[in-house]
Amino acid sequence: MNTTAAHGQPGDTTRLEQDLPFVLSDLLRAMDREAGRRWGLEDFGWYVRPDLRKPMTEWEWIRELERLLPACGIGVERRRRYPAPGAGKCDLVLTSADGTRTWVEVRGAWRAWWEEQGNLPKFRFELDAGRRDIAALACLRGADAEQAGMLLLGFGVEGDPIEAEVGAWASAALADWTCTHERWPAANDPRRVVHVWLWTRPV
Repeated sequence: MNTTAAHGQPGDTTRLEQDLPFVLSDLLRAMDREAGRRWGLEDFGWYVRPDLRKPMTEWEWIRELERLLPACGIGVERRRRYPAPGAGKCDLVLTSADGTRTWVEVRGAWRAWWEEQGNLPKFRFELDAGRRDIAALACLRGADAEQAGMLLLGFGVEGDPIEAEVGAWASAALADWTCTHERWPAANDPRRVVHVWLWTRPV
């Protein structure tokens, strides 16, 4: 993997509350470009693990972010256990140089693919799966973190209703969270659109 951090150098100070959306967007764009016209961010798992019959793309996003974020001045711990019994493990726990801790869950939702397969309910299932992550993040207290985050990567096509659909889902599931959203043409297919949503809230 040759992706390099586009935001910051080792030792740089990053303020997670302000900079995290931009840092993640920079890195995800770089990952999309590296995976290129065949795979892109949408099929990043196939790019990283072509030896597997069914690689886990979400898992490979998480692993690559774990590798890249330290170059942006952010410490990373993958799969830290939640303090509440039965809540499972968090995908990424990030710590900036000033000690700010942000617990982030990562999800993907492949609307364009499922529409092509005639199975849009599967896309809605992928969105609803994020509710489990939100419930786990809700168990965090000030002793554990300063901020909680929900990162959603969505894949659609120009003119589809993915933004409205995700907005309707978030208005119920993440009503009191702050949202940032970026989009760009996908590296693997210019007809596709990559969407990156990050919702955060103080703990």
